[in-house]
Amino acid sequence: MRSWTSLFAKRPPGLLGLDLSASAARLVELARAPSGGLVLLHCAGEPLPQGSVVNGQIEQFDVVAAALRRLVKNSGSSTRQVAMALPAAAVSTLRIKVPAGLDGLGLEGVVLQEAARRLPFAFDAACFDYALLPTEPGTASPPQREVLLVAAPAEQVQDCQGVAEACGLQVLILEAQAQAQQRAVLNGLAAQATDPRGPALALWDLSDQSAGWLVFRHSHVFHEGTLIWHARPALVPAVSVDAFSWQEPQQSRLRDVHTGAELQGAWTPDLAPQWPAARQAWPAGADEFAATALAGEGWATQMAQALDAYARGGSGPALAQVLLAGTCARSPGLGEQLTELCGLPCQVVDPLARLQVGAGLVNWTAPPDAPAYLAAFGLALRRFDA
Repeated sequence: MRSWTSLFAKRPPGLLGLDLSASAARLVELARAPSGGLVLLHCAGEPLPQGSVVNGQIEQFDVVAAALRRLVKNSGSSTRQVAMALPAAAVSTLRIKVPAGLDGLGLEGVVLQEAARRLPFAFDAACFDYALLPTEPGTASPPQREVLLVAAPAEQVQDCQGVAEACGLQVLILEAQAQAQQRAVLNGLAAQATDPRGPALALWDLSDQSAGWLVFRHSHVFHEGTLIWHARPALVPAVSVDAFSWQEPQQSRLRDVHTGAELQGAWTPDLAPQWPAARQAWPAGADEFAATALAGEGWATQMAQALDAYARGGSGPALAQVLLAGTCARSPGLGEQLTELCGLPCQVVDPLARLQVGAGLVNWTAPPDAPAYLAAFGLALRRFDA
């Protein structure tokens, strides 16, 4: 059992937000302008080979380390302190009710006892941290308080720290990916997110294989879950710029999931000449360089069913909006189809759109997969912890 002391700790300035997903590593570094606005100092992405990271577990250590070295070098940043995130698959989050006024060793004892009973893995081989959650403004002092405990298997935490150290990076902060994404949204990406008494928001992190989602209001999370798509899009794994392996799609009408451009003709190797040119417009780290056979309709149906189950379960406040992030957030028609099915407005969240661009980013343009930088942006915000 190890204390995960970096999770809620406050940190000094000079910090990279480094997000490691199954398809790419992404980096964001921020500064504060004299006016108080955020300045984007550095931003970069580096694709990862399929199978190098699986469910948050680093399977090919040397491959990932080499990709991180390229990422840091290409970013141009001299900062070597990083904040990193573990994906939902690697993290268990518990909310524990304790008597109000309990603190110190008494609080720790109650939390550890409850964690040992409820965690899905051995607590003596876990890294953890916990903190008392604030009460909602204007409410009377409750007889009980809630403690948020976050834990992960020590092996995955050590792998994450080890691959960073192999690249000359120092991990100062390690937290759950969902917390980083939530922090990013609270930083002005959705107007209703900052109202502690307002309706709840649903945030989806979309890839070509699955979608993680959470329902939250301000700092309170009411639900977390993961969907595995029933209908996978047609995949085009890139072997090289000019060589592709092919799989049959489910429909013959094909559209580039990242640019929205429709690809003409039946799905055969005859389409190959179109793909090298199409790939040039794709973002670094796009999930297996995916094309989709209009899979958005099937995805929207699954998402609407999950949102309906949350609403009928009565476990939290009513939803007011759906936020879409991740590499497939801009899948053509997905937001419109989901709105039609569930009656809620949908918004693609782009954490880079409102930032001032630093002088060091000459001729910089935002990456097409900017919604996938949500976690890296949220991690970079830890630089400004009071």
